[in-house]
Amino acid sequence: MGTNVGQLATSAAELARSTGGQQRIPAIADATARHATLYRPPSEQEWTHIPRTGVVSGAQYVVAMGVYLVDVDAEGWFGEGEEGRSQIAAGLNAELVRRGLPRYESVPGAAGFVRGSGQSFEEKLVPPMDGLVALCEAHLSEAETETLLGWTVLVPVSLDEEIELPVESSYSDSTVIAGAPQILAIAGKLAAAVALPPEVPEICDNLDLTNWFLDGAAEKLAATRPGPWGADLDASFYVALYLRAAQHSLRRGCPVTYC
Repeated sequence: MGTNVGQLATSAAELARSTGGQQRIPAIADATARHATLYRPPSEQEWTHIPRTGVVSGAQYVVAMGVYLVDVDAEGWFGEGEEGRSQIAAGLNAELVRRGLPRYESVPGAAGFVRGSGQSFEEKLVPPMDGLVALCEAHLSEAETETLLGWTVLVPVSLDEEIELPVESSYSDSTVIAGAPQILAIAGKLAAAVALPPEVPEICDNLDLTNWFLDGAAEKLAATRPGPWGADLDASFYVALYLRAAQHSLRRGCPVTYC
């Protein structure tokens, strides 16, 4: 059985104290805690009847709406309205031009969902994040920690400095855009520090990481192959999450964001 997310104790205030009062980091952690519910990942057969990021309840499990990290296609990136991010796209391009960089316009279109294809990205932020923050404090600089945990949108563009736009995002009053190459490098440092095993899923089409860490596979592997990664599975989940998100963004050439 995976983590009982009903036992989440990390609060925004606690995380703010542990990170010097920075507000971007607790925003996601607090939202994760507020959306917490008892969780058992459904079986493969059950998944076929569950709409992605929907609410489904059954006799033995509840899959609830919560904080997700997902990829964005061209329609969702350039589109207007509630589901569109045209303001973010325009603001990003304006800043790229100001920095003398090419505009980011080659966003791929929607891909039909095929499990294991690597064409989609969707994971749910379930565990508390305090272990990840402690890991960052031990192995990263303050600037690297802020870069890794402070973004709200990830793009496949190299950005020496993040771009902050006065556009409201899902869990913040502004939008902070980070470059996937930078996030990949930072997450890679943490992955090396905890010796993240090769068995961690590389494809994250539909909660593959979430299931692996919460449904017992990670715990079973840690019991037979002890190492730093198994000492705090919650922290290792987030290391893998940010690593895979950056890899997916670069592989597909698409943005990744919270929803």
